[in-house]
Amino acid sequence: MEKDIKYRYNDLSERYHKMNCFYVIAACLIWTMYLVYLFLKLASKSIAPPTAYGNITLIIMFFAMNLFIYLRNKTSHRLKTVISVEIGLEFLLLGMQTNADFLFFTALGILILQIPYYDHKAYRSTCIAYSIITTLILVIRLIKMPEIADVDFVCRYIASYILYYVLCHISYTAKLFSDDALNAAKEKSELQKSMLEKVLDICRTFFMLKK
Repeated sequence: MEKDIKYRYNDLSERYHKMNCFYVIAACLIWTMYLVYLFLKLASKSIAPPTAYGNITLIIMFFAMNLFIYLRNKTSHRLKTVISVEIGLEFLLLGMQTNADFLFFTALGILILQIPYYDHKAYRSTCIAYSIITTLILVIRLIKMPEIADVDFVCRYIASYILYYVLCHISYTAKLFSDDALNAAKEKSELQKSMLEKVLDICRTFFMLKK
């Protein structure tokens, strides 16, 4: 019993349960940050009300959807995918409609939180998708305000692409290390079991001969 509790996160469902809880909390904090930003922009009259209210409605819908999926199945494998798509969509919309730079930190935060899921194939697709979204935001901002293309602007986007690549590689390395550790432990356990069976066979043979 103690052994099962000690290694409970070796079970995929337990791992998803733990990560989903943290992931939903992080997503709720990001949605709250987006809402605060939009309300502050409305208060300062620096954003069109239809744009702000449209995003606020979308965020509240996403917020409710995340909680519904989590409460319905706390070990859901789809939750991280749904949240990353939602964050990516709002990242794109706000990125094109405003000049908020904190959006890039929220995108990186969501990517960082996905690493412990050890699902590199899906993670790589998410990193590529976020890179495409970042490129779309870059293009739209340059079309709307070409004068913002200074050294800091260029370096900020280059840093974003580098971080996407680095995180993707970290995910791959973490998955590789995890798989190797699990396989090594499995092989060691099988070897010990095989040796024990051989010892038992020798003991049985010895007692049979003695009789």
